[in-house]
Amino acid sequence: MDTVLHDIRYALRTFANRPGFSSLAILTLALGIGPTTAVYSFVEGVLLRPLPYKDAGRLVRIGWTWKQYYASGRMAASPSLAEVRAWMAQSHSFERMSPHWGDSPVLTGLGAATRISAYTVSSNLFPLLGVQPILGRGFTAQDDHQGSAPTAVLSYNFWETSFGGDPRALGRSLTLDGVRLEIIGVMPAGFQFPVLPPGFASAGTDVWRSMGSLPEAFSPDGRDAAEVVARLGPGVTIGQAKADLDVVERR
Repeated sequence: MDTVLHDIRYALRTFANRPGFSSLAILTLALGIGPTTAVYSFVEGVLLRPLPYKDAGRLVRIGWTWKQYYASGRMAASPSLAEVRAWMAQSHSFERMSPHWGDSPVLTGLGAATRISAYTVSSNLFPLLGVQPILGRGFTAQDDHQGSAPTAVLSYNFWETSFGGDPRALGRSLTLDGVRLEIIGVMPAGFQFPVLPPGFASAGTDVWRSMGSLPEAFSPDGRDAAEVVARLGPGVTIGQAKADLDVVERR
């Protein structure tokens, strides 16, 4: 301890004698350590840490490569809903497949109008991820059909901040872009989809809404691109899944 104290006193005297150099050195270290720590936190959260879902090693994202996108003259690099439906009906490599769309609708009816983060999802998303609401229920196949009553599942944080964690929020409604949705469930604390790296929790999804809440103008003819997450079947490799989808595409 005597040696450590001596070194500290020596360092402080050096800083006092050369304040300009000391400030520059401290600033340089801060600029180096800060971004490095931020980048590592992002990489660790996104690439190194396992996804917080059941049997995450079998989860995949499905989409077109940029090479395929440019070669085909497609309007979007993500598949259309019609393509996703064909994959779901004709492929044999996946247990489940779930299309979803993210946007920032305007929330009204709960104080001042504000934009929130929302995802429109199919009914099999939560079972695919192995997570169920802690309150109420998730979406059913009926909720996927246009013309059905629009429904919504809240994130835990949104439920607490907007409804005070009141279980009586179930059955109430919220309005997104002028569409009234019935609240049918609340997801567990800490659950997010899509997954976010550490430090980005405040930017997470607030509400997941049913596909039945999509406007009637939404067309599955290829103009509306979806993101797709799927779960590989037991023992199925990425290569086998790609080959399977290639067969469907050739059809």
